[in-house]
Amino acid sequence: MARKISRMSRSGLSVMSLPAGGRSLSPGFTLAVALLIALSGCNSEDDIRTYNVPKSPRTQVAKSGGPSDTGQGVPTRMLAAVIPRPGQSWFFKLVGPEKIVAKQREPFLALVRSIRLGSDNGPPQWDLPEGWSQQPGSGMRYATIRPVPEEPSVELSVIPLPTAGGNETDYVLSNINRWRNQLGLSAIAATELDAAPSLDESRATDTIIRVPLENDIAAIFVNLSGSRSASPGRGGPFSAGMTPRGPMVQRGAGDSATTSLTYDVPEGWKEAAASGIRKASFRISQGDQAAEITVIDLPESSLAANVNRWRGQIALPPLSPAEIDEQAKAIEIDGHPGHYLEMWGDEAAQPREAILAAIVNIDGQSWFIKLRGDAAVATAQRDAFRGFLESISF
Repeated sequence: MARKISRMSRSGLSVMSLPAGGRSLSPGFTLAVALLIALSGCNSEDDIRTYNVPKSPRTQVAKSGGPSDTGQGVPTRMLAAVIPRPGQSWFFKLVGPEKIVAKQREPFLALVRSIRLGSDNGPPQWDLPEGWSQQPGSGMRYATIRPVPEEPSVELSVIPLPTAGGNETDYVLSNINRWRNQLGLSAIAATELDAAPSLDESRATDTIIRVPLENDIAAIFVNLSGSRSASPGRGGPFSAGMTPRGPMVQRGAGDSATTSLTYDVPEGWKEAAASGIRKASFRISQGDQAAEITVIDLPESSLAANVNRWRGQIALPPLSPAEIDEQAKAIEIDGHPGHYLEMWGDEAAQPREAILAAIVNIDGQSWFIKLRGDAAVATAQRDAFRGFLESISF
């Protein structure tokens, strides 16, 4: 629509101002606007559309130092656990209506206490509380756990993410404060995190608890109560099919809260729900073959760790950092230098998958633009994907 509005201005049509002071529009005015939009049409000549994606409240918090306006009136409880490890950390998060999630504190803690992580930093194992069910993960999720059978929209997500460089306390604290911001709560200082009691010394009212695990590993358990606003047109923040926001660190205070992500959508790409840590998502179908495109930003991490994670997704062996550097091609997205890689699954694999991906680091965040799907679709969409990368503006 952005392009169509610009055409209307150039052709001599003026832009009408809405009444000030919150007065309602007359039925006649509303009908006139509707007819004008209908007559302008959405011609088939526009094969590419432009979208603006506002920045999330976490950037505004980092800029102002206080909670953002998250809306009013939806009592919300969040139970979460962070297990920071070198290279890769694990996040367990359950968020939903206060009355439902508050009852899950003890079984959630029991699950956390049962977590077993090997010394090789491999995937964790855990015991499900009675009545809880588990499903395989998808995308960034390692697993999805449903604690309340009668409330399928209330989910516990398990997500592994590359551990951002720097101090472990700062990494954990940034995620806790982002979660607090989501619930309209003010940020806490590192001293409060450092003073968190161990599980044996804790009380039910404590918001942060250190839970000892095996091999001298500790999980940081978080119990937060606040409020979230309903998402217009989506039936609220706990609607079925919506994914909670994944863990991320806050950006620096120099970020502009008015900056938005824009891009052109190639012909044939169908927009999918952009929820959780996904800033944009698309699907491509080619007969019975398909591919998915995602745009995600996460704490900045090493190129090798992410590329080898992707290679594992399509059954390819890991490569050394030197080998990855040789395969990566230099790319520039919106003036920022980055890396572009293509990964093709074994030709004998059925189905044979491929990943086309770009990584660009901006202000402590890594942006991942990735196409994953059938190798034939990836081949056919290679040029469109590169054009999509060139169109992105942060």
